[in-house]
Amino acid sequence: MIPSSMIELRKLLDRYPTSAPNSFWLKNLFLVALEQLGDSLEEIRASGGNMFGPAYGVKSIPS
Repeated sequence: MIPSSMIELRKLLDRYPTSAPNSFWLKNLFLVALEQLGDSLEEIRASGGNMFGPAYGVKSIPS
């Protein structure tokens, strides 16, 4: 199974081809990856840290 981070990296590389790599290209790639990481962290925080939920068979533990 391919980790989701590798899939996301492949998407970024497809979006920004490496035909002429330079510092500008690398900076843009880094900024896009950083933005996507921030979005993912916000989703995790908004979900209360439980990204799986009942759809994946994870049940809440009663308090």
